[in-house]
Amino acid sequence: MIQEFFNSHSLLILIWSRASMKSLIAVLTAVLSISLGNLAFAKDYQNSREAWNAGAGFMNAGNYAAAQEPLEAAFKLSDNDAEKMRIQRALVVCYRLLPEPEKFIECNEYIILNSDHDATKSVTRSSLLSFMFQRGKIDQLETRYQKNIKDKKQEELSHFMLSEMYGRYKRNADLAIKHTEALAKLTKDSGGGMTATQVAELARQYQNSKKYKEAAEAYEKAAGMDERTASWNWKDAAGAWMKLNQPEKAQAAIKKAEELGPDTRSDQLTYYWHKSLADLLLELNEPKRAIPHLEAALEKTTIEGYRKTCEADLARARNLAQ
Repeated sequence: MIQEFFNSHSLLILIWSRASMKSLIAVLTAVLSISLGNLAFAKDYQNSREAWNAGAGFMNAGNYAAAQEPLEAAFKLSDNDAEKMRIQRALVVCYRLLPEPEKFIECNEYIILNSDHDATKSVTRSSLLSFMFQRGKIDQLETRYQKNIKDKKQEELSHFMLSEMYGRYKRNADLAIKHTEALAKLTKDSGGGMTATQVAELARQYQNSKKYKEAAEAYEKAAGMDERTASWNWKDAAGAWMKLNQPEKAQAAIKKAEELGPDTRSDQLTYYWHKSLADLLLELNEPKRAIPHLEAALEKTTIEGYRKTCEADLARARNLAQ
C-alpha cells in the first residue's frame, strides 16, 4: 500500500520536499486518508460503539468490504455478549462476499455456539450448510467437522453440523442418525439434554432410514417436550405408526394432534398439518373425519397444484362418506 501511495503521489511529495517535516506528515496523512476512503484503523477507535458506528455506516452505504475492519474492531473492543452477537450477525453479511469461506464459517459457528435460542442455532446451521453446498464446498465442511471429532475439539458443534449435513445434503441417513445420537449423548453427559427440535430431527432421520418404530417413539417424545410443536410432532408420529401398519397407535396420535389443534406457525405449515392428517384418515378409511381437514387445507393455500390435489381428495372423501 505504501509503495502504491508513493508511486501515485510522487509529484505531490516532490513539491513538498522542502517543506517542514510536520507539514509534510500532515499532507501525507490527509492524502492517505482520502486514498483509503477515510477508513480508520482499529487502533484509532476509542470504544466498540465508535467502531460499530463506522462499520454500520459502511454497511448502510453498501460498502461491505470496508465495513469488515471496523466491525472486527468493534467485536474485539466489546465486552458485552449481546453486542458481540449483534456484531457477528453483521459480519456474516460481509463475510459471505469473500472469495474464501473461512471467516464466514467461523462467524456462523460463533453464533451457533453462543446463541441461547435453539431456533437461531438451527437457522444458522441451515444457512451455513446451504451456503457451502451452493458453492460446491460442502466437502470442506465435512472434513472440518470430522477432524474436529477426531481431535476431540468442538465435538457438540461438529456432531450438530454433521447430523443435518448427512440428513439433507449427503443423504446418508445412517450417518445422520449416528451424529444425532452422538450429539444427544454429549449433551446429556454435559448436564443438558436434547431439545424438542433435536429429538424431532432424530425422528426424521429414523424415518428416512425406515426405522419407523424408533421414529414414532421419538416424535411422541418430542411432542411432549414443546407445546409449540407438539401438534406437528403428533401428526408425524401418526404417519410413522401407519408405516408400521399399527392403525390403533396411529389413531391415538391423530386424536392427540386434533385435540391440540393445527400448527399455526405459518399458513404453509397449517396447510401441511391438515393435509397430512386428511391423508392418514383416508388411509384409515375415515373419510368423514378427513373432509374438514381437506376443507381447512384448501383455505390455507393459493398454490394451484396443492389446490387441485386437495379438491380431488375432497371429492373422493365426500363420495366415500356417502
